[in-house]
Amino acid sequence: AIPIQQVEVPLDPTKELTRLISEHKFEEAFTAALQRSDLSLVSWLCSQ
Repeated sequence: AIPIQQVEVPLDPTKELTRLISEHKFEEAFTAALQRSDLSLVSWLCSQ
């Protein structure tokens, strides 16, 4: 089994979103930002 620590999203969500963007997973990145209910995070994502 995979240890829990390896499946958790990093503490800084922008790092995970940056990774998704670099992999051209734009819809997944946008959905992840929206799911956090953090408007500043969504705004940051749109500015990338």
